[in-house]
Amino acid sequence: MQVFAEMADMILTYGEARGNSSCARRIYHEPFPNRVIPNARTFPAIYQHLREADSFPPRANARGRFSQLGFVDLEEQITAMVENDRTLSLRRIAQQLNVSVTFVWKILLVERMHPYHLQRVQTLRSVFKKGYQELT
Repeated sequence: MQVFAEMADMILTYGEARGNSSCARRIYHEPFPNRVIPNARTFPAIYQHLREADSFPPRANARGRFSQLGFVDLEEQITAMVENDRTLSLRRIAQQLNVSVTFVWKILLVERMHPYHLQRVQTLRSVFKKGYQELT
């Protein structure tokens, strides 16, 4: 997605072209020859999003950054829960905080954390332990 200044310029040229996206594309190229010329469908899409959401669409590089999107409290709660109890599953964390499992997983991925699932494993019998110790 374009930066906000470019989107504002697109809205102005779309208005100057009176809603004709092909004409807006040509008009947009005249003052900004070094910029990438957007597809004709981009102009009405940005305009429609601005009318419906009262803001420009979020930039692509801002997606996935939970702290910038206002999820700081949830992020801190999730990381605290995992630090306190590594045996919690993603499903249980999501259920307790009333968020999706995917949301929890993405936050833990960003934080480079993951809960552990402790499993009991079989141990070597004493007969095999002696042989194993001799090999090592």
